[in-house]
Amino acid sequence: MTPSGGPMLVATRWSHHPGKRQVAAVVGVPATTVRGWLRRMAERLEVMRSWFLHLAVVAGVDVTIPDTTGCRWRDVLSAVETAAAAVRSRFGPAGFVGAVTPVRVAVAASGGRLLAPGWPSAAPRPDATPVAPDAGGDDR
Repeated sequence: MTPSGGPMLVATRWSHHPGKRQVAAVVGVPATTVRGWLRRMAERLEVMRSWFLHLAVVAGVDVTIPDTTGCRWRDVLSAVETAAAAVRSRFGPAGFVGAVTPVRVAVAASGGRLLAPGWPSAAPRPDATPVAPDAGGDDR
């Protein structure tokens, strides 16, 4: 497990196991680390969900946005899984560095900063490949 992928693994475990100590034991980090990850994630669940759904729409073709489940934690996991499916459909099941998994997509999309202060700093770009964004509409 990579440290930057830990929060997504914790969120996955958290949706199935209620105890921080149990989750910490499964993931292999101290319970205080898990508590900190959960606190930071709880502060930005909707932002994270929106970020990963946007990634899914930009990377995928005919992406179906998942319905909310009533649990913000599961909604984020569903958004990450949707983004991973979109990336897999676009680039294949094995990327340049191995299998395209939800954890790898979360780490790559966040630049390893999933729980860093200020991430995401702004809304995701509106398109995957901007063409001369500063051109101002001049097509010469």
